[in-house]
Amino acid sequence: MALFDTYSRSSKEIDAALKEKLKKKAQPKKNSKSNNLLTRVNMIKERVEKNLGEYKNDYKILIKDEEIIEYFDHMLANGICAIDTETTGLNIFQDKVVGICLYTEGEKASYIPLNHISSIYQTRIQNQADIDLVKKQLERCIDSNVKFIYHNGKFDLNILHTFLGHKMNCPYWDTLVASYLITNDENQRSLKDQYSKYCSHLENKEKIETLSHFNDLFDGLRFDYVPIESGYIYAARDAYMTYMLYKHQKEFFDKPENKDVFDLFINTEVPLIEVTASMTRTGVAINTELTDRLEKEYKEKLDTITSKIYSEIDKFQDQIIKYKMIHYNNKLQDPINFNSNDQLATLLYDIIGLQNPDKEKPRGVGEDILKKLNSPLCDMILEYRGINKLLSTYIEAIPKKIEPIDGRLHAQFNQNGADTGRFSSSDPNLQNIPTSAGIRCMFTASPGMYMVGADFSQQEPRILAHLCGDHNMINAYKTGKDLYSTMASLAFKVPYEDCKEFYPDGTTNKEGKKRRSQIKGVVLGLMYGRGDASVGEQLGITVDEARALSTALFEAFPKMKEYIEKAKAEAKKTGYTTTLWGRRRYLKHIMDERFEYHYGINRPVNFDPLFDSDDDIDNEVSKDIKDYYNQRLEKANFTQRRKIIDEALKEGIIIIDNSGYLAESERQVVNGIVQGSAADMTKRAMVALYNNQELKDLGFRLLMSVHDENIGECPKENIVRVRELLSNIMIEANNKCSVPMKCDAEVSEYWYGPSIQV
Repeated sequence: MALFDTYSRSSKEIDAALKEKLKKKAQPKKNSKSNNLLTRVNMIKERVEKNLGEYKNDYKILIKDEEIIEYFDHMLANGICAIDTETTGLNIFQDKVVGICLYTEGEKASYIPLNHISSIYQTRIQNQADIDLVKKQLERCIDSNVKFIYHNGKFDLNILHTFLGHKMNCPYWDTLVASYLITNDENQRSLKDQYSKYCSHLENKEKIETLSHFNDLFDGLRFDYVPIESGYIYAARDAYMTYMLYKHQKEFFDKPENKDVFDLFINTEVPLIEVTASMTRTGVAINTELTDRLEKEYKEKLDTITSKIYSEIDKFQDQIIKYKMIHYNNKLQDPINFNSNDQLATLLYDIIGLQNPDKEKPRGVGEDILKKLNSPLCDMILEYRGINKLLSTYIEAIPKKIEPIDGRLHAQFNQNGADTGRFSSSDPNLQNIPTSAGIRCMFTASPGMYMVGADFSQQEPRILAHLCGDHNMINAYKTGKDLYSTMASLAFKVPYEDCKEFYPDGTTNKEGKKRRSQIKGVVLGLMYGRGDASVGEQLGITVDEARALSTALFEAFPKMKEYIEKAKAEAKKTGYTTTLWGRRRYLKHIMDERFEYHYGINRPVNFDPLFDSDDDIDNEVSKDIKDYYNQRLEKANFTQRRKIIDEALKEGIIIIDNSGYLAESERQVVNGIVQGSAADMTKRAMVALYNNQELKDLGFRLLMSVHDENIGECPKENIVRVRELLSNIMIEANNKCSVPMKCDAEVSEYWYGPSIQV
């Protein structure tokens, strides 16, 4: 990991100590950065010496050549070691490795200081390890295939690559990545949080509390300024905690019932760490000439729509003046700032007098509300917001993220960006980059190369067809028919040709397109966990109409309904869903009772609406009482349920309605299996593409993964073979789904550019 999570300004005790120390010393000169830094460093030294002295011997500083070599000898003999880095920052090209943290069994957790600097002279201090020697020792480990264990290894792989001048071996284990496979229902993923939760029993409580108390000590202070004798305990401890967490996780994976999850971890997720690190390091070229043109174009568009908005507002000048005269303490600017939600709400509702149909947000000015207000001014503001978002979020922001060292954009990739296991990215979020406005076209192939990408055609519906085992769905793919047209034909009981988007002559078949779109919407709704209301809204139909479509679909495809019910029942039994490759998605409320019962303060002594009750009072609400209320609640609508629950409360019985949570969890069952299986398949494809030797020889390199599409680049002269290999390798990544996969590969000069025929 990069920087210590230390010294929190919320710590009153540390603040008090700092203030006390400052009082005793002469005030530093204004803006004297070095004096402030020195004061801070001295305070850290004093606090560490005073409070952590008893733990000094639990950890080691490795500086002498013979000590370092001996430690690495022990690592090589064990064949396994936890490793972590302390750095000056998170830039994998420009930041330095300050020190390396190691732990292997039979040795103390140790810290090798490399690049600590003086807070006074800003130069590397003496009495640190020889950098070249440490590099040679790491080379020995690489050559001997020592198994390295990381926590968030994709960063350490890249920073060590910069340090060594070449890449490390693929990790053996990553405790962060493993944590996502063990459970998705957890927010705290940092090393310290994970260790505290699962391994704190390994040490006495006093030690953990003392060390945890100092976790914030260095917050905001670059680690190369931290004195070695003050920081080595924390640094070395990171490696120790990583190793202990690895041992805990290994116990979980070693259980027979977790074999499939372990196979996914070892054969897909761990190799993928190297792939994600490589994609981040490789980056992608950006066409800065295009970004300049787009910036100029969209600023002009913004100016134009701004002028139109003010012209439209001017039409209401009389009403505005009258409002200001009556409301003399109003906060309206002149001209009105329509980017201010308060001023815009005043203009729309108080001055113009528009009626908001959303009763829950009577003064709302969000996109969904402005669309419903049916006003030319609102339409203009929506247009302005759209243009401004494209300009600020993408057109202006992306060029600022270009790394000056190589002139490329290096996005951050997260291989567990969603509960389903799907990939995500940030800085920028490639999944969110719009296909319109030419923004994707800014991402271009390197000189002398073509960009080539391949995505799985209808990946998730094919997986659903396999899971359901429905003959008609599977046969549609095997015979080359369109799945959604096939499903619409059976659901609506009309010929297949009447459910296609186009007639044989290429003209649009309006009714066929409508039928196909409606069934597609229902199927996607099932796969993405959307209810009838959400599907209806998306299709522009009522909830009842959406429900009728679902009913027609299930009648035509009974195996689909049968599978969904079976999957829900299994999830209710285990608490999670399982993908084709073994990934689990834990659903927080899937095992909840629809209605929970507890006794309140006014607990009834005899509650006997329909039957005799026992005189003995149990702390558990009796089955008879539960059955009585359950029968009433099951038949009631939402409003009636509220009344029944209030009535029970008066009788001393608290009823918790879990219906909403349970329904949401049930909707996520199919989504967890289908989307999770698709994520696993795409990841397997990425690993296969990265490791394929022929692709490497042809100069292909992966650049991005967006949803179900993998995008790379290669020299133009090799594009024909690379394109062929790309599709074939991705298809071969599927070894679990019986429905044949199809990959469409495209070649272009830039992302979303016109397809080049090769």
